[in-house]
Amino acid sequence: MTNRPGGWLPRLARHIRRVVRPRHLREAAGLIASADKARDAGRYREAAKLYQDALTLTPSRAAIHVQAGHMFKEACEFSAAEHHYSEAERLAPDDADLQLQLGHFNKRIDRSKQAQMHYARAATLAPDWEEPARELVELFRQEAMFNVPVDAPDVPVPELLPGALEPRTTGPIDVIQLRRLGGRRTRTVAGSVRLLSGVEAIQGTCFSNRALIEARVVIDGEPITREPIDVVATSDPEVSKAVFNLWIDLSAVSAGLHRLDVVLADAEGWTCRHVETVMLAEPPPPGDTAPFDTDALMPLVPGYQRSVEQHIRAMPSMVRPVEHMLMAPPAAILVLRTDQLGDMVVSIPALRRLRALFPFSRIVGLLTAANADLARTLGLFDEVIVVDFPDDPDRRRRTMTAEVQRDLAAQLASYRFDVAIDLATSDMSRPLLRLTGARLTFGFDDAGSPWLDGGISGDVRDPHAPGNAASQSGRILALVERLASLCTTGAEVLRRPDLKREQLTALGVAPDEPFVVLHAGARVVFSRWPGYADLARQWLERHKGKAVLLTDGTSLAEILPADLKRHDQLVVVDHRLSFDELDALLSFATLFIGNDSGPKHLAALRGTPVVSIHSARISWAEWAQEQTGVVISRRVPCAGCALFHDADECGKGISCITDIAVEEVLAAAENLLVKSNRRIFDASLPHAAKETLSFE
Repeated sequence: MTNRPGGWLPRLARHIRRVVRPRHLREAAGLIASADKARDAGRYREAAKLYQDALTLTPSRAAIHVQAGHMFKEACEFSAAEHHYSEAERLAPDDADLQLQLGHFNKRIDRSKQAQMHYARAATLAPDWEEPARELVELFRQEAMFNVPVDAPDVPVPELLPGALEPRTTGPIDVIQLRRLGGRRTRTVAGSVRLLSGVEAIQGTCFSNRALIEARVVIDGEPITREPIDVVATSDPEVSKAVFNLWIDLSAVSAGLHRLDVVLADAEGWTCRHVETVMLAEPPPPGDTAPFDTDALMPLVPGYQRSVEQHIRAMPSMVRPVEHMLMAPPAAILVLRTDQLGDMVVSIPALRRLRALFPFSRIVGLLTAANADLARTLGLFDEVIVVDFPDDPDRRRRTMTAEVQRDLAAQLASYRFDVAIDLATSDMSRPLLRLTGARLTFGFDDAGSPWLDGGISGDVRDPHAPGNAASQSGRILALVERLASLCTTGAEVLRRPDLKREQLTALGVAPDEPFVVLHAGARVVFSRWPGYADLARQWLERHKGKAVLLTDGTSLAEILPADLKRHDQLVVVDHRLSFDELDALLSFATLFIGNDSGPKHLAALRGTPVVSIHSARISWAEWAQEQTGVVISRRVPCAGCALFHDADECGKGISCITDIAVEEVLAAAENLLVKSNRRIFDASLPHAAKETLSFE
């Protein structure tokens, strides 16, 4: 007779085990199973009692004492928990995990010394185990933090203490971690989703013990692109870090909600994936970068023949005068104050400031009937539009029917507003901004408006009570000032009259000779442009005057070609200058060319024309020098990645800096020199030209 699954033979075996197994063990097993269920359901006190009942039948089981201790601890019955932990230690004195748990328990009940003792014991029993060592370091850090006299200042600040080192080289296995999937979000019927349009970047990493070789993007089941994966070694020889940065053109995909899959695969066909619902929007028309000119926006020419990456990397670098950092004053501004009379009153200081800041702008008020009459008496609006936006007490918010929304959107579209600004500190009217058609929406930040283009929080914390310590009028005024700062920042040239050109003699620059400064350093190593040696050679071949090369922490001085080192017009500075030496060098330079770094900003502050070579890891507009010169950068879909510590996660070889050509920097520098008609200023007469020195 053949035995079938569930047949008589397995049943007989189970029956024999039940008969042979002592009854008290069977009862204990049942109690433990019930305790496990109660524990998993979060019923800690019930679980503790069940484990305790099981121990009356099998009192020598250390593991059950530990479980009982855990449950009593979670139920805050610390005396009972301590009893069971102590019994477990008596039964298993050399168990490293138990010593760790005893450390956790004593830390929970604020017995730091006992916790330290148990963590130290665990570290001794398991020398290669990192967790007890980290717990010890953290306890010592906390002890130092709290061992401060009552009348001492608020130091140390916990966030500034070094703390324990956390391993950074590995993470969850076979889990795709996205650094970037587009750059924006929007609200839809499916909730808040990522908003994509045109050319986008999908960038991320995945730790795996498999040899991942390829990354793919699939939309609604249709493959969009596939590319090889960069593989980076980690401290674990069994685990590698897969890095991908996929540049994809979504122009041909219809607008709307779509399923997007990011798929990583090995050679045998095994895959892991990340799935999201995304919203695709129509790409902006060619040439439309307003209100801000961003490197993340790709003006691809329709019908290009090469791959997306080849097309982007073949595009010229962008050279922008620093004046382009600022937004042009808006021609038409819509102000929302769709609430009550008091709200309009507290907005008057901000409205007066708005009118003073933008005297030539057309300012239109979108108001409710409750405050429209006061608004007309102020003489601050060129036009007032009254909207029906009633407060609905049943729904506890203001509402507007679909028909009224459509009519209002159509009415506002004809104004072609550059800016729509909502002055309400609450979010009740924030959704109205989406009906304005404005190129820039501005308001107080809140988590429910991810589509808002800009604004501030405006909060000042009341240290003694919930709520805000700042006045409404002050908060609204701050919002208007923030809008104004997009058009002007007040940055200007500040010269030092105490500096003398003779200070440069020790560096090899005579008081009467012109010179340019090339600065190769930068704190973020991978944001250093690699072309300074070639640039120095070409500059000296084309121009008279000296070139001062600041190597600033790089190895450039060691790898310069021998003939370039011997050039009598090249001055290589490979040591740290005093601040006054550096300040004089940058102040009297005819031109400065450098990476995005402190000397770049200092040179611009002193009025020297600056060519800034800028990585796209952060916005060129955010960190460009403000006073003089131009910024060179690359348009890449992954602009704004904010890479800092992990350069190996770029996935494109930092192309946003390495693809900038020497010829492009040289041309930008020569054009700037001609445009600036650079003069060398006498230090004693900082605002008068001593003589004009030009490069031939």
